Amino acid sequence: FSSSYNHVVVKALEGGGVLGLEILAGYFIARTYITDSEKLAATVSFVLLIFTLMLPLVLIETITGNHCIHEFFRSLTGFYYPMTNEVRLGFTRASGSFNHPILLGVFSSSLLGLVWYIFRGRGNFGAFQKAAILTAVTLTTLSSAPILLLVLQFCAIAWNRLASGFKWRWKLVAAAFASLYVFLMFWSTNSPLLVILSRVTFDAQTSYYRRLIWEYGSAEALNNPVFGIGKNDWIRPVW
Repeated sequence: FSSSYNHVVVKALEGGGVLGLEILAGYFIARTYITDSEKLAATVSFVLLIFTLMLPLVLIETITGNHCIHEFFRSLTGFYYPMTNEVRLGFTRASGSFNHPILLGVFSSSLLGLVWYIFRGRGNFGAFQKAAILTAVTLTTLSSAPILLLVLQFCAIAWNRLASGFKWRWKLVAAAFASLYVFLMFWSTNSPLLVILSRVTFDAQTSYYRRLIWEYGSAEALNNPVFGIGKNDWIRPVW
């Protein structure tokens, strides 16, 4: 509906159809194949195998700046997605098989909790080793959000273990976060979310850009609350 409202019908059907296929195909494949806990473990193991094979390549990428995986497939197919070498702390941010470091980092870090609770206590190559692989891949991206996601998951796993006998342990965490949010509301002239973002990013300039994106993006969403803007450009500073 949003695409039809903002664009011609043909363009809306094309964009909406692609988006629908991307979402529904993955969803129905997963629903068909992953039918019990063992198949879930097998699927996650397969993804971890990919990350294990990718780890030495992203380490080379972050040290040398050579996008090994992209260059390999470029030599095979001739297709090449233009990559940029973003440097932080003296290292290149690795992208692996993705087209941006954030995508690699979010995908690898988001698996940590799932991997931990599936594989703890299983065999010699258990949860610690698998978590270490995901952590190493995520660190090569040098991306604030994925690394923060890793830290939060490690803290949640540790808290769940240490306070396992305390019935209200997660309600206590929720109360602590709510209290912190209220405190930041009164303590800072900025919104609590912006205060937190400014503290957890590697680059102050990145934090400033995210603040502007949040402010202008939120304003655009409020100005177009029902149908959005489709693929049209959004109002923001020209730079």
